[in-house]
Amino acid sequence: MLRFLGLFASLGVQAFETACPELWHFDELEESCLPNRENVNLICTADLITIELALLGPYTDITVNSCENGVTVSELDSHTNIAIDPVLCDAEVTFEDGQIVLRNTVEIAYGKSDIKIPFDCVFSSSNLQSVDSSGRSTRRRRAAMAESTAQFEIGLDYYDNIYDATLPASRRLVVGEDAFVMVGLKQKITGIEMAVTNCTVYDDEYAQSYSVIDYPRCPDTVVNAHLDHGSSQWENRLSYRVFEFVNDDMSTTLLKLVCRVILCDANSDTSDCKKTCTSDSDTSRLATMHEQTVEN
Repeated sequence: MLRFLGLFASLGVQAFETACPELWHFDELEESCLPNRENVNLICTADLITIELALLGPYTDITVNSCENGVTVSELDSHTNIAIDPVLCDAEVTFEDGQIVLRNTVEIAYGKSDIKIPFDCVFSSSNLQSVDSSGRSTRRRRAAMAESTAQFEIGLDYYDNIYDATLPASRRLVVGEDAFVMVGLKQKITGIEMAVTNCTVYDDEYAQSYSVIDYPRCPDTVVNAHLDHGSSQWENRLSYRVFEFVNDDMSTTLLKLVCRVILCDANSDTSDCKKTCTSDSDTSRLATMHEQTVEN
């Protein structure tokens, strides 16, 4: 009986292996058909995630993360191209040591089998950024078929007083006028939120400075500063009264605003993104996941 079962299992594996798509192989560890790695290319950018996959057919359907929008599949002569808009198609978000990982799982209906393959876009910290995983569990289940590094994009712009339009480049704010600033994350990913923790105004030589927002998110009353979360989890709005540094020669100087931005787990109630100036507990600092400095 044992010999019979062993033979049956072997035949089952061989039958499934012969059913794998061309240029693929049967992986006994994953117990699934997988593409050969040399026939897979993953490209992660701020606007688009592209998977180039050697899959010449026949397959009946390709889906990503069960998304109804944000996925375009094109069958080309040499490969199948899968384009994913990370704003419209939500990926699985994982916070790890020094990284934020977006996992997109491609599901292919091939014959009688449903093949699921994970692809990871890894957002790593740079030399100017610090990351703390706060002891959260690291990966995790099945390894990705391919990984690609990427960078988050954060913008800082001056707006009119109702945040309806950006100020033109020729517009110069004068002393005593209120400045209205929006800091926003370009990638609107459901599992991630952002927050400004502090902002400092510098002169053009970085010789003099003044903090309009102090850590953690404390607006300065002298310049009538204000800070709020904005209209979504991916933006903050701040305002302050424009001032100037007094020089010995009474000359004017171009001032620069520099803000520190952090990215956090949107599902955490204790992250630094939720921390305010009046918070007494310091434990929320452990939930900080990613930070970046932007200036204008």
